[in-house]
Amino acid sequence: YDQLELRIIAALSQDPRLLEVFASGLDPHEETAKWLLKDEWRLASTDERKALRDLVKPINYGAAYEGGPRKLWSVAVIDFPEMTLDRMRRLLDKWFTVYAGVKTWQLATMKFAEDHGYIEKPLSGHRMYFGGRVKPTEACNYPVQGTAGDIINEATPIVSSALRWPAEGILAQVHDSLVTDGPNWRRLAGILRDAMTVTKLGIPFTVTVKRGPNWGEMKRV
Repeated sequence: YDQLELRIIAALSQDPRLLEVFASGLDPHEETAKWLLKDEWRLASTDERKALRDLVKPINYGAAYEGGPRKLWSVAVIDFPEMTLDRMRRLLDKWFTVYAGVKTWQLATMKFAEDHGYIEKPLSGHRMYFGGRVKPTEACNYPVQGTAGDIINEATPIVSSALRWPAEGILAQVHDSLVTDGPNWRRLAGILRDAMTVTKLGIPFTVTVKRGPNWGEMKRV
């Protein structure tokens, strides 16, 4: 799936900027880099822009899951040793200014969890009960990653039923991906696109298909 969890966050939070990014078919990590690192992005080369995109990618996910600046800094500093904790704090503050709707959703989600003692996945209705103190990361994480699981789990048997076993098959389900095998890659690509592309929660969920002789040599088709 293409940015499955960020699309779910956009759907749940109804953040207007995130919704516009996906409605326009734009890359959310690239758009975030443009907004958070405006001057650097404007002066950067193509390779430098790729690095800036890689820098903000974990911020997109970490901020949405209530990850604090120290946690996000500890991740970023591995590949970007010049990153300071103070700069990460500023980037995180700016992120929530850009995507203010996500913060509103997080606060509402936390309040619901504290008031009711559980949080719920919007598609399946499955609940996680806390039985004590509510952790912000868990409350914000569960409905997103749980919904991602619901979507891929619904698609998997549809793909399976379209395959010609045993000549074709599903080798593995890995997070938001299905790994299939068969003699005709074009046929498999069509099955995956048809079965996995859905609209849920008012937002389209699309897929990227890659092929190759092994997982390490996959190329987009």
